[in-house]
Amino acid sequence: MPWVVGVLLLVLFFQLPRFGAHRNLLWTWIAAWCALIIGHTAGMLSTLNLFVANTFPALLLQATNFLTLPGKLTFLALVTVAAVEASGRRIASARQREIAMLALLVGLALALVDTHGVARRVQLVATPVLFFGSAHLVLAAARGERERGLTFLALGMVLFALLSTLYRLLGFSTLPWLPDRTEAILIATSGYGTAFALALLGAAVVVLVVQDSVLQVARTREEHIRDVGASEARLKRIIEAAGEAIVTFDHDRRIDLANGAAARLFRLPAGSVVGRRLDDLMHLDHGDWTATLGPVFGEARTRMTITASGKRPGEAGFPLECTVAPVDESDDRTGGVAILRDLSQRRAAEAERERFERRVAESEKMLAIGRVVSGVAHELNNPLAVVLGQSEQLVGSASADEVREGLQLINEQAHRARHIVKDLLAFVRPREDRREPVDLAELARRVVASQAGEAKAHGVTVELTAPGSAAVVMADRLGMEQVVVNLLDNAMDATGNGGAVRITVARDDDSGVISVEDDGPGVPDPIADRIFEPFFTTKPTGQGTGLGLAVSVGLLEHLGGSLALENRPRDGVGARFVIRVPLASGSQVAAAARDRAAPPVGLAVPGDRPGSAMIIDDEPAVRSTLARIFTRWGWTVREEGDASRALEFLASVGDAEAPTVVLCDLKMPAMSGMEFYDALHRTAPQLAERVVFVTGDVVEPDTAQFLASAGREVVEKPFTIAEIARTVERVVSPA
Repeated sequence: MPWVVGVLLLVLFFQLPRFGAHRNLLWTWIAAWCALIIGHTAGMLSTLNLFVANTFPALLLQATNFLTLPGKLTFLALVTVAAVEASGRRIASARQREIAMLALLVGLALALVDTHGVARRVQLVATPVLFFGSAHLVLAAARGERERGLTFLALGMVLFALLSTLYRLLGFSTLPWLPDRTEAILIATSGYGTAFALALLGAAVVVLVVQDSVLQVARTREEHIRDVGASEARLKRIIEAAGEAIVTFDHDRRIDLANGAAARLFRLPAGSVVGRRLDDLMHLDHGDWTATLGPVFGEARTRMTITASGKRPGEAGFPLECTVAPVDESDDRTGGVAILRDLSQRRAAEAERERFERRVAESEKMLAIGRVVSGVAHELNNPLAVVLGQSEQLVGSASADEVREGLQLINEQAHRARHIVKDLLAFVRPREDRREPVDLAELARRVVASQAGEAKAHGVTVELTAPGSAAVVMADRLGMEQVVVNLLDNAMDATGNGGAVRITVARDDDSGVISVEDDGPGVPDPIADRIFEPFFTTKPTGQGTGLGLAVSVGLLEHLGGSLALENRPRDGVGARFVIRVPLASGSQVAAAARDRAAPPVGLAVPGDRPGSAMIIDDEPAVRSTLARIFTRWGWTVREEGDASRALEFLASVGDAEAPTVVLCDLKMPAMSGMEFYDALHRTAPQLAERVVFVTGDVVEPDTAQFLASAGREVVEKPFTIAEIARTVERVVSPA
């Protein structure tokens, strides 16, 4: 009977995992019941052999005798281990295997010694000791959610131990304290009693395993719910901490979640974004919402980025980028999540980058201009130096007024060409400060007179209004003329045939003012802030360089003045450009008058020795021009077109024959002026102190670096007689 109950319970144990029982102890209980079944099976076979008159072979009979007690002891050991584990005390898997193996070995040893004597007594003692002890531990842990299951297990173990002990005692001898009839009944029903105790213990185990499985499932569900809640809370914190605005919306475009960045983006109170529709917060730049979000909510589940105009209370719309992706809801509907970005700063940065790239391109143009100008400056300034120097000398010696006026005009135009070259060079080097008193009224009259032919060709009337008292400023006269010419030329182009241009000269506090206004259409607002940029022009290709206004602004700022545009200041005026330059003081005018004294007809040298000059230049015309200047002063002149021959000459003469001053060009084909100076400084340093460099190119970095390190006087081509005189005077009569 116990064997049948054991098998039924074992089958039940194997079915428990199908109903969610996944406790690790289940396999210990199963192993215990397997050991019990093996032990009872062996006992049944041994008993059956007695009734069948030794029908089984001797070897099988011996095996059944050896398996009965080991199986039962192993059952007792594993049930005890499982009960201890159920009470909350952990026994390692390796230790459990060791206990089961020890019980098995003890059972085998006892079976060899005495199958029916000592072995039965050990089993009689071990059952109550092990089961009562483990039941005590189980009852001590019976509290909380597992209280009923553990109590039931403890009672089942106690009843099993009591009944199995009682029936084993009856097997040894009669119990004097039991009536004979009761003892007979107990002996007759021992098999049923043992089966009942075993069934009770198995039921307790099933209850405990099922209860533990239910509790484990409940705890797992609670942990899962906590994990989901924690995950949702963490997700909300992440979304809230995101710097970009994030919203989720349903199929009707109604927002059901929004982070704080979304509220800040639309200037709304926290939490007030939820419940609004996307249409309330932004409108699309192109198309409508239904068509645009169709791919998001459709079968394609497309992720897309769109642009829109955001809405803020009391503010104009702002550019917005919206990245939308689909989100599948639990009820098979599709919602969406949108990441919103304010494009205002990005577009401002793009505009700034475009301006920067434009400035870089303009800078590259200026550098290209500088390289071209610096490359041709030497060649261009050489003929200008000849024209300027020769015309300046011939003006004073001309006898006829007509010839003198023609020479004067040639000299003035050479000065103007010189000024244009210097304006171009000003883009690649600091502007040279050449100021003199300039009467703005006189300057304006000269410009109007010089441009009268152009005005007539344009069909434009030019009106000039000048003050009675002079407005004198310290400025570069030719530069100021060029500024006014540029403004007048632009005004005539703007007003067109039949138009009028008005030039007004006035004094305003401490400034001299020249305004040039026309009655044309004015400067369009989109380009009003760009017209002073270098190389920007509104004229057709080939009719403007875009340098006029940029050069004018640079010159006036260098003088401490300004050039401003007043666009359509009143009816009938298209555009007005206003020049402001600080007025000159009396001391500045007096100092300039002294500097403008006529070029000397002679340049004295300290002592009784007459002056002598060596001129080194590969351009014969330049040498001839310089030689005539010094010859007029009564100096002796030696000309050299090759710097190496000049160096040989200087090395061969003594101090008495050495030139008073050496004028040397920098760029020459055979030996450059830099090489000449370095060689002279090594061989005759006292003569190197008399060198004056005459050059038309001081822009190149190597040239500028050499001139700075040499520390010698420099005269730039084209030059005037006064500039030559002042420079030579500083060399021969140092302060």
